[in-house]
Amino acid sequence: MRNSKNETVHKVLMNTYFILSLVTILAGIMILAMKVCFASKCEEFSICFGLVSVKRNVVIEEKEFHSTLKENIQELTQMRSEIDRG
Repeated sequence: MRNSKNETVHKVLMNTYFILSLVTILAGIMILAMKVCFASKCEEFSICFGLVSVKRNVVIEEKEFHSTLKENIQELTQMRSEIDRG
């Protein structure tokens, strides 16, 4: 009876769909964690009990964001004026 249980557990664990699901879930968790980390406006933070820690210069990132935002607004304004003319 014990061999039968071990074989069943082994079949479930080695099932391709199980492995694919597990990898997908882990990748999703990692992507979500990284998204939260980079969306944070903290200068220094860590996750996973200090396993991953990041120090950032938030002022530089905000300047880059605002300059990119200004460029995008200028491009949209230009596109709108071209549409209005055409």
